[in-house]
Amino acid sequence: MVYATEISLMQIFVPCIWCKSLYAPHYLCWKYCLVDCLLCVRVMANPSGRPACCAQLLDNERQVMIDAVRVLIRCAANILRSPAEPKFRRVPLANSKVQQCLLPAYGAIECLFEMGFIESDDHFLLPEAASLGKVKVIHDALVVLSQEFDETPASAVQVQNETKSTVLEDQMVASFWLRKETEFYNTLKRGIAHVADYTKPELLQKARSCMPLQQLTEKARECCTRMNQGDEFLQDQLLIQLLHWFKESFFHWVNSPSCVVCGSSTKLTGTVPPVSEESAHLAGNVENYCCEAGCVQFTRFPRYNDPGRLLETRCGRCGEWANCFTLLCIAAGLEARYVVDWGDHVWTEVYSTAQRRWLHADPCENICDEPLLYESGWGKKISYIIAYSPDDIQDVTWRYTAHPSDVLSRRMACRETWLVQTIIELRKNIQQGHLMRSAMTSGRLTVLAERTAVELVDLMTEKSEVHNLPGRTTGSEEWRRARGELGATMKSHTIIPTETEVESGVVELRYSCVKDEYLRVSDNRTVISGWQSLVSEGESVFRKLEHDWKMVYLARLEGREIGRVAWQFDLGSRNVCISRVEITVRSSCFETGRMHWTLSDSGGRSVDVSEGSHQVFDVFSGSRDLQLAAELTGGSGRMAWQHAQLFRQSLNDLHEHPLVIILHLYHIS
Repeated sequence: MVYATEISLMQIFVPCIWCKSLYAPHYLCWKYCLVDCLLCVRVMANPSGRPACCAQLLDNERQVMIDAVRVLIRCAANILRSPAEPKFRRVPLANSKVQQCLLPAYGAIECLFEMGFIESDDHFLLPEAASLGKVKVIHDALVVLSQEFDETPASAVQVQNETKSTVLEDQMVASFWLRKETEFYNTLKRGIAHVADYTKPELLQKARSCMPLQQLTEKARECCTRMNQGDEFLQDQLLIQLLHWFKESFFHWVNSPSCVVCGSSTKLTGTVPPVSEESAHLAGNVENYCCEAGCVQFTRFPRYNDPGRLLETRCGRCGEWANCFTLLCIAAGLEARYVVDWGDHVWTEVYSTAQRRWLHADPCENICDEPLLYESGWGKKISYIIAYSPDDIQDVTWRYTAHPSDVLSRRMACRETWLVQTIIELRKNIQQGHLMRSAMTSGRLTVLAERTAVELVDLMTEKSEVHNLPGRTTGSEEWRRARGELGATMKSHTIIPTETEVESGVVELRYSCVKDEYLRVSDNRTVISGWQSLVSEGESVFRKLEHDWKMVYLARLEGREIGRVAWQFDLGSRNVCISRVEITVRSSCFETGRMHWTLSDSGGRSVDVSEGSHQVFDVFSGSRDLQLAAELTGGSGRMAWQHAQLFRQSLNDLHEHPLVIILHLYHIS
């Protein structure tokens, strides 16, 4: 791990994960080898001065990099060959090559951006005004990169045999790591500078004036009493109350801002430079949105980094959420730190004096103390996670993984021993006042040293994998899918009648694709969010939102021949049976797309369900279970996945339900 003791391994050889040749590593960190094979370093040293985004591709494993480069070259070549062809300027996020080759590769999406592509809800787009010169530069650099790694094993051995000079090897290694670690060090320094503002008295006072601290503290005290916890747990309960209040009442998520003129939805067109007022509040990036209702008005969305400004705007995405929430925690008297995942997410950690450990707190998700959420729930491939506070800095990556060896294989931005030494040196400079406003007292330094020692033991303890953690819930589904954060697998759910439904003898369930929610009419009109939340099977299906046509539906993933979704009802556990079934389903097919609906039970009874009309079935009388299933197949051309659409609705259709199923029940005598 990052805090492990350095051990010399002059006589031990290991295979390089890039070129597979044997080499003697300089260091062994914890129980995994640092990758510094000189063959790869020689190629990766980037003496040609290739674009930074192309150099980032080298931080991936060899095959991941090669696959991404091939797709990017093809994309750029198509544009250069036929610049007026619209289909080559649009890269769908649902495309199988994007999902399998570009999204997993560090630096691949950056190459698209460097070409001039901009990100929309479900695709990347190269505007007509974009310079083809940029596309040519990236294309040529990628071709050179591809040629460098197009070697046979024999030639690789020859290259190794030809480089016998120890002096030259050391110089190349030193040059490579100097460049990489200088970038890393500057990133760490920016994080330290960011949290320095959290200690400003005027900012803390402003934060306290924004939250109902007294009421939240009273609720926390009531929770301690109800759970028979002492006052030492008051701060832990206050954190839980703060999370709930922040998400439900204070801050709100922004996928895209509403038009400043007519209030209609908007579409991202790119980024623009910040004006002076925006720069004053640390908005380095300003997104520009165009009204979709036709009023030709542009709406700016500054991505503020000033937590004081965020107390006023109260909106943004994960960066803004964690930034503002960390400030509020400190203002409420909690010891908090700002946690940055280099895989593009941010959250907070709060120290529990009662438990003597740091608690993970994600304000976007309103989740506390589930550190494996991102790896096991969202399916993220984490590498570096750094925690910053006004009096400390720590690499906390190992708290958030149950697979440290996999994580270590992705950590190629610096040497592990260098990171250990750098963290220690930066922590020392922070606590001695060199990087912050004042030095700390000896008593505070003792407390922090003891706390760090306990934390290192916790970080060294291997974690057991946790199952059934949810995927990401904040942000549009297309955005979450593009980031690969919906979760690794869809969880199976069986619908069981409630006490109310058993007594009334009816289970009535309706689904709205526009609202993406179920209405359980028979159970006091309970609302359940998310189409996945009640399905028993969901294979290769996702919810598609079309802003251009203002339509929404479920469709199968691009490149998949079959999509399937099913709902399972279990009645036997409630000692009831079906007397009859009423059902209405709506779907839409285009070209040669096909939709097949079936109702079946475990007794072998099965019927096809027709599209659109209200139908009643008595054939399932006496059944103790029932499954409703839909298969999406067919279609033609590259848009075949879109030719079978389940629950297609207009975005203005807020009161209709394209799925209605009613089970009439009777008690088993």
